[in-house]
Amino acid sequence: MQNTSGNNSPSVVSFFHGVGGMSKGAERAGFKPIYATDYWPVAEQAFHHNNCEGFFEQANFFTINGKHIMDKVSSLSANTINLKYRDIDLVVSGSPCQGMSSVNPSRSVYDFKNMLMMKQIRVAGMQGLGAKVAWFEQVPGFFDEPMKALRRDVLAVLDSQTDYRYEIKVLNALDYGAYQSRDRVTIIMVRKDVGLPGFPEAQPVYLSKCSLRSVLPHIHAFKYDKNQSAKTAHDNYINTMTASGDGLKVFDGIEWRPINVQERLILSHLEGYDLSIFSEADQVMLMGNMVQIPFAEAITMYIREHILKF
Repeated sequence: MQNTSGNNSPSVVSFFHGVGGMSKGAERAGFKPIYATDYWPVAEQAFHHNNCEGFFEQANFFTINGKHIMDKVSSLSANTINLKYRDIDLVVSGSPCQGMSSVNPSRSVYDFKNMLMMKQIRVAGMQGLGAKVAWFEQVPGFFDEPMKALRRDVLAVLDSQTDYRYEIKVLNALDYGAYQSRDRVTIIMVRKDVGLPGFPEAQPVYLSKCSLRSVLPHIHAFKYDKNQSAKTAHDNYINTMTASGDGLKVFDGIEWRPINVQERLILSHLEGYDLSIFSEADQVMLMGNMVQIPFAEAITMYIREHILKF
């Protein structure tokens, strides 16, 4: 299949970019990042501080449409990319989850951020870019009973994209090489002239590769504030590291202490990525919100090879 990203690699556009886990995974899978957007200034600073590829736009996603993105990329690419409707190979997007997350005691179906889940579908699809494929990610709380009305509305918007087929499945990042057991709602939307949606097969989970001690050899045990039962680090893996702080404590052979930021970087597959210019709270938020990079690589590699057939 031919692409129009200006080189031999398929193009990827990232919404709600954050620290860029979805985009980084796509880049590892052979995609060329050309555009990313997020409303959070910290996300933009992290993007530029780490010399990420493509163009970043800090913007309120409620104000963005497909034409704006196409015009923005074309005007800033020194005439090497002239985007048109239906040119984009892949859109990756994980809209804000606070209104749906089961760990949020104030979650509500009426949280205005929930509406972004539908807006991302429209911008990626027929009312926006007309992308060949889109991957949307969300927390499993989307399937909880309190979210029933929102789920109905999201499915209605997906059904309205009549040029597309879609599939929805809950996948766990641990099954695709991540170090965290992290369930995520995974929606793959594929334009009908391109192919059929699908998902990569889960891979065996080996403790020798994903246990906490295999990743951080100096850690002997860990526990969570909400559950004080300690677990040995050599034969257990951690759960989702959250953006608000998860109460994860580790025993390093000397003392019990909160897991530090550098250890979080390693457990988030961000070794070599510099977040030191930010406060610890912002670093924890960036990492807690991100999609795990090996998971993103597996999803986007499947999309490239089996759907786009690059």
